[in-house]
Amino acid sequence: MKKDNTALPAVIKKNTILLMIAQALMSSSSQLIPSLAGIIVFRFTGSLVLVGLPLSIVGIASAVASYPSGHIADSRGRRPVLTAGLILGGAAAFLTFYAIVSGSFPLFIVALALAGIGQGATNQIRVAAIDMYPVHRKAEGLSYVLAGSILGTLVAPLIVNVTGSYAAANGLDSLTLPWLAVPVMAAVAALFVILTRPDTLKIAKNLKEYYPEEGLDNGSKPPSEENRRVEVASLLRRSPIAIAITSLTLSGAAIMIMITSLLSVVLKRLDYDLTFITLSVAIHILGMFGLSIIWGKLADRYGRKIVLILGALLIGPGALIAATASTYWIITLGSFLIGLGWSAINISATSIIGDLTLPSVRGRLLGITDLIIGLFSVVTPIAAGWVAQMVGFPVLGVSGITLSASILIVGILLREKKPGVYAQ
Repeated sequence: MKKDNTALPAVIKKNTILLMIAQALMSSSSQLIPSLAGIIVFRFTGSLVLVGLPLSIVGIASAVASYPSGHIADSRGRRPVLTAGLILGGAAAFLTFYAIVSGSFPLFIVALALAGIGQGATNQIRVAAIDMYPVHRKAEGLSYVLAGSILGTLVAPLIVNVTGSYAAANGLDSLTLPWLAVPVMAAVAALFVILTRPDTLKIAKNLKEYYPEEGLDNGSKPPSEENRRVEVASLLRRSPIAIAITSLTLSGAAIMIMITSLLSVVLKRLDYDLTFITLSVAIHILGMFGLSIIWGKLADRYGRKIVLILGALLIGPGALIAATASTYWIITLGSFLIGLGWSAINISATSIIGDLTLPSVRGRLLGITDLIIGLFSVVTPIAAGWVAQMVGFPVLGVSGITLSASILIVGILLREKKPGVYAQ
């Protein structure tokens, strides 16, 4: 099989760029939740234990929405699901603004839940990215789209800085105005999603037409609903899929959320203002997406296994550094390493799922994965807040090292014969 890693069909290149821009705008918006929501909860309640509540609420709402979103994306296409998620996200941000202005904590909780539902839908952008590439380039395609988040790391601190300066000059609340920028960005992102034609599900089912020189089959015929259920169930029992889901859950729903759910409050208590806090979160997100393309190319060239192991070796030390440091830049360095390790794990593990699934079940299998991650995400932030308040933040760093060792072990157990091809 010819493996040309330079030339892409024009329509694939166009759709990749459009989705990359949409991802950039989504990242700018979603960054406000880990940056500001914990501080808002602390203002409402004064409780460190509840600081992680926003990420728990977003996590459970996203989990609940994940499988239905995948189901719809597999049958109706990726575009409608992504567009609906962006609309919900924009509405949630406006509701957040109103909740803070009116001093309504229950309304703020509702807004977070709505944001989580939108996030559960927009997570299907990973499926859209994987759809457009053959197996030996799936990690590359995924990395291109996720790399759009790099722009988000630059835009979010700028939004907070500009709106904060305006608020200070006009006697307004600096925690409110950033949320008003989100509906605008969501609307623009939705436009780019709508322009992604044909729908990537159609491309996935007809890859041979777009890569005639690759000798691919012509996609999958839509199976019956009963066959889809059987196929999803059997896929979940396969060792590579189980390893991928375990790695994604431990890295994202455990290690990363455990540490980052508290960092904004930790930095606030060290007397850093919102711009510095948002910058720290931006650097963390830069770690999450800044090397996506490099991870993708490494995963396609040398295998998913090696990239998964590298991610495990980065995320654990990052957690320990972030949890035990007491100065801004060292904390931020640890946060960056957490993001970097998660990025490698996310690219490799998501590619494994893409490697082993047909387009007709891919969305729902990733939806199930997000459901599992989301359920863990409900408990982790609150548990982390309780541990931090009872025994101290550094204990969470030790937990991070332990969990990263688990990822390392399952990564070593992955039986990958060559990139994207696994032993039975």
